[in-house]
Amino acid sequence: RQLTGAASLGLVTSSAIVEGPHGHGAWFVGARRTYLDYLLRGPNIQVGYYFYDLYGKTYADLSAADRVSALIFFGRDRAWRERTDVPESDPFDPFQWSNLVAGIAWRRLLGGRGTFEQRVSFSRFAQTLTDGQSARQHADVETDHGADLVSLRGELRLEASARHTVEAGYAVDWMRERHRTAYDWEFVDTVHAVERRAAS
Repeated sequence: RQLTGAASLGLVTSSAIVEGPHGHGAWFVGARRTYLDYLLRGPNIQVGYYFYDLYGKTYADLSAADRVSALIFFGRDRAWRERTDVPESDPFDPFQWSNLVAGIAWRRLLGGRGTFEQRVSFSRFAQTLTDGQSARQHADVETDHGADLVSLRGELRLEASARHTVEAGYAVDWMRERHRTAYDWEFVDTVHAVERRAAS
C-alpha cells in the first residue's frame, strides 16, 4: 500500500493515473486528453476536435462488514471548424457535449450469508452548438440540450441454502430533459420531467 502513478503517451491520446491508500481504504484519480485538434489541419481550414475526461474513485471500510465507496467522472468533447488563411483565427460551427456521473454506495456483509447494497447516483448530459448555420432555415442557429438523471438503487442477496439464493431490490429514477433552440437568437424552450419507479 503506497502511492503509485503511471502515464502513457500515444499518437492521439495521453493519460495519467495516480492511486494510493488512506486511513481505511484507497483512492484513484486519472485524466486523459486527445490532441486531434493539432493533427487535423488543412491548407485553409482546420477541423478541430478533442476530448478529455477526468475520473476518480475511493472506498473506505467502516467496519469488517461495512464499506462505503464513491466515484466521479467528467468528460467533454468539442468540435469546430476554423479558417487558417486569415490573420486572426475565425472558428465557426463550434459544437460540444459533456457527461458528468457521480455516485456513492454502501455495502454491508450479512454474516457471510449475503450482502445488502444501497446506491445513489447522479448523471448529466449536455450538448451545445453556437454560431452554427441552418441552410434549411436560412438563419444562424444555437442549440442547448441536456438531461439529468437521479437514481436510487437497493439490492439484497441472501444465500438461503447451498442450492437456493434469494434476491430482492428496488429502483427509483427521476429524469429531467431540457431543449433550447435559437434561430437568430430567438429561443424556444421545452422542459420534460419523468419519474419512474420500479420494484423487483
